Amino acid sequence: MLPMCARPDLSNHHLCHDHSHVSEHQLWNTVRRWLSTSDAKSAPAGKAAAVQAEFAKAGISAEVTQKVLKQYKHYLNWDVETKLQPVLQLWLHELGTEQLSQQLQKLPCLLMCTPEERTEVYSWLVSKGVNAARVQQKAPRAMTRELRAVQSTFEALQQAAAFSDAQMCTLLHKHSVALEHQSERVVGTLQVVSTMLDTPLTSDSFREDLLAANNRLFLQNPDTLHQRVVFFCQMYATGTHVARTALTSGVFVTPESVVQSRATKLQELLGWDSEHLNQKLSSEPKILNYEPSTLARNVHDMQGAGFCLTQVWAMCTKHPALLGCKWTSDTCVEKLQFLTCLLGLTLDDIAARPHLLTYSVSGFLGP
Repeated sequence: MLPMCARPDLSNHHLCHDHSHVSEHQLWNTVRRWLSTSDAKSAPAGKAAAVQAEFAKAGISAEVTQKVLKQYKHYLNWDVETKLQPVLQLWLHELGTEQLSQQLQKLPCLLMCTPEERTEVYSWLVSKGVNAARVQQKAPRAMTRELRAVQSTFEALQQAAAFSDAQMCTLLHKHSVALEHQSERVVGTLQVVSTMLDTPLTSDSFREDLLAANNRLFLQNPDTLHQRVVFFCQMYATGTHVARTALTSGVFVTPESVVQSRATKLQELLGWDSEHLNQKLSSEPKILNYEPSTLARNVHDMQGAGFCLTQVWAMCTKHPALLGCKWTSDTCVEKLQFLTCLLGLTLDDIAARPHLLTYSVSGFLGP
């Protein structure tokens, strides 16, 4: 966060009143100069009431203000007159009250940048062929970073793994969140993945693995990512290939203690021994992304659909992914009706061939 600056003379700029004769570019340059040239002494922290009152002056409701301040508490430390008020006025000028309120709810840290800064980042991404609208949707914090910081992250990714321009567009379509982080961190993530998969950074196979990895890959810091994947593999892996499956499934988003607890409860739920558990988790680690209560509910709902508990156990043992299906959903109900009513299969027929439940109705019908 930029340091708070000493109180400037606002009289010549009318930031808080009528500024129709001052261009938005001039407004931003003035604010940027105040924020970037402040001395080491920060202005006194604004009281919560004063900060809330300033949001109210901008037309932001008390409910929205409370949500924003709860998620992004830094504003409570901003000096109201020299920092919060000018930036709010710039965004009001750009969006108007209604849109500003909507944007703040989606991105509480919006005021850390200005309209001009966000436009710069957006335009630069477009110039590189990146789907900037998707980045803005999936990784909104990237749009609040300074342009040179986004460029640094982009270049670090491209150089470290020797991505072509076209490959970078594909990468950022899936891993947009990488642009929210500093270059050192994203390169650290690449190095961790390369080490775990024993694949050179600049190889074609590494780039393919990275594109196949779960879209939450860059949400974790490199040390946490490495620690969680290593833990999972040491506890449950049946071979070296499981590290790649773990990265694809996203099991690394769950803390180790939670993974272990969920695995134990899953084992109890389906009566698997340790060897069986390891086999199933090695092939379907994403099962551990579900809460135990969700898995228990899904097992109960499968019984509610007419399968006996023995059949449920056998089906889920063959196809663990079935544990993640919500059997009361329209999609699953339609699938069972299609198999039984239109194809004439009995529940015993389906239980003997549970792979049928992994297809969609459109998949059966074909193009």
